Amino acid sequence: MTLARRAGASADPNMPQAVRALAATCLITTWLVLALGAVATGAGPHAGDPDSGRNGFDETAISQLHTAAVCVLFGATVALVVVARTTQTTPPVRRLSTAVLVTELAQGAIGFTQYFTGLPWGLVLVHMTPAAVLTALVTVLFDHSSARDQARDVAADLNRPPRQKCE
Repeated sequence: MTLARRAGASADPNMPQAVRALAATCLITTWLVLALGAVATGAGPHAGDPDSGRNGFDETAISQLHTAAVCVLFGATVALVVVARTTQTTPPVRRLSTAVLVTELAQGAIGFTQYFTGLPWGLVLVHMTPAAVLTALVTVLFDHSSARDQARDVAADLNRPPRQKCE
């Protein structure tokens, strides 16, 4: 079996199933939150040129839908942090889950501030940076929670003699 084939073949058997499931939930929900955030921006006053049309969605309704998805993400992340800290997970997964939670708290503070202050343009831009950081963190967290440790497999592949061609 080649290294490339082994790379995505299976999850770490020692990683608790709850951690893998919650990390996957966080990944999927983050993408939903991002999509709804983009739709909310397209419905609001910062959807591009002032003369351009908006997407037609009600700003308040789509913002509330975005917030509901954020609440699901936040709940899944809190559960992930608790499970990661109370089960046998790797230190990177524990650190990453905490970093995701802290980033979500900061992002939520910015989001609520922008919503309740009339969506100032600068704050909307600031809101985009933690969104990018959150996307990266959740992706790495998912990778760490589902990918198995391959160091041994890599070493074995490097030490294996090349295959002989059949003539």
